[in-house]
Amino acid sequence: MEIVSGTGSRIKEAMNKRNIKASEICKATGISPSNMSHYISGSYSPKRRNIYLIAKFLQVSPVWLIGYDCPMETDESAPKGKKELIDYYLERMDDSQLEKTLNFIKEYILK
Repeated sequence: MEIVSGTGSRIKEAMNKRNIKASEICKATGISPSNMSHYISGSYSPKRRNIYLIAKFLQVSPVWLIGYDCPMETDESAPKGKKELIDYYLERMDDSQLEKTLNFIKEYILK
């Protein structure tokens, strides 16, 4: 899998699809309006915690949100257990993205 789009454009795309305003994301996640503006414009990339919060609020895959070529929607058929979920996503990653993916999984799934 490779990155094909920027996080800012993905946030905008999900917001448009869900008919959600940036202010709604800010209110629900605690992310400042200034930071959200920077994320949407692409001038700054969100930290992993904020990627997770934004993805959860927008009901999209965090992996898609950061720009990877994968489905936007969270796969409801994906296994729900931690080990099964890790295996599911690892099978879909190429070797060049393995370290980044493992760090993401450790940070947000194994907590």
